Amino acid sequence: MRIKKLTNGFTLIELLVVISIIALLVSILMPALNKAKQQAYISVCTSNEKQILTAWIMYADANEDNLVNPFTNAIVANWNPTNDKDHWVGSPINDNGNSFDSYSASTEEEKIRGIKVGAL
Repeated sequence: MRIKKLTNGFTLIELLVVISIIALLVSILMPALNKAKQQAYISVCTSNEKQILTAWIMYADANEDNLVNPFTNAIVANWNPTNDKDHWVGSPINDNGNSFDSYSASTEEEKIRGIKVGAL
């Protein structure tokens, strides 16, 4: 009586060779993926800068060629939160419509509300 040997599976050596080839290919592709990610980040930044510049020019066109005040509430020493329309970014505003003195103590939603009341 002969025992039949099964040969349908992979050996451990074959499996390790395949895993090492995949790891080698991934290590070759990672620098290319990082470069693509960096290029995408640069494109997003460039687009954001263009949008801000366009808003700045549109503001000047609509306001007799006057530029918006470039200061934000973090820079101005004597900050008056009721005068947000003079600044291109307003201070954060809570649900009641009140401004915050501290930028870091506000939520993202409150910061977005402050940006919307700014000049741009």
